[in-house]
Amino acid sequence: MCQELSEQRYAIENNFRRRLPDLCPPEREAKLNNKLKSWWLLDFASFQKQIKSQFKSSIPLAERNDWQDYLEGEQAKISILNQQITQHEAELNHAVYGLFDLTPQEITLVEA
Repeated sequence: MCQELSEQRYAIENNFRRRLPDLCPPEREAKLNNKLKSWWLLDFASFQKQIKSQFKSSIPLAERNDWQDYLEGEQAKISILNQQITQHEAELNHAVYGLFDLTPQEITLVEA
């Protein structure tokens, strides 16, 4: 289950990343910096700043609401997937601890 959720998260990250060159003027190279590659960590103001810095062009005013909605919607999906992954990993860890009959002290050592 964790693998499937991680693949879904990666697909969302990659699909959004593939749309970013749409914001690059044709005369510029549409190369993404590290912050844009990790777009889900940016709020919209920071996202705009990175677009302007990297592509030397602003998001057109008429498109800003759409881009903000798209960014925030995809970030929400990633957040939900991250929560589900964390929950499933915790359940898996608990099951493994039970299989090995670990004591609370041993679990604390393993998780440290």
